[in-house]
Amino acid sequence: MTADLRVDISQHAKSDPNSDNYRLGHEPRPAQRVRRIAHASFETPDLERQVAYYTEVLGLVLVEKTADTAWLATGGDHHSVILHRGTEPACKRLAFQTAPRNRFGCF
Repeated sequence: MTADLRVDISQHAKSDPNSDNYRLGHEPRPAQRVRRIAHASFETPDLERQVAYYTEVLGLVLVEKTADTAWLATGGDHHSVILHRGTEPACKRLAFQTAPRNRFGCF
């Protein structure tokens, strides 16, 4: 079962009848469907604690670790989550898996 995903656009695009996203009485259709999150990259001041959380609580597998970076996987990919040592907690990158490349011609 696939979810019917919707995008959140600005009020300007919703109210502009010349916008491709404007359809009276309907939410806009996304230009591209996201299949899943491909990978995410985070910074954390406590790398060891976050590695423990992702492995012990969420069940990810530690694939590789250096002094300042850890790569974790769900099992099917080389890595799904990358943790970098940083001064403050932050999401640095979020990548999505979308339709095959031949579907990008509509952009």
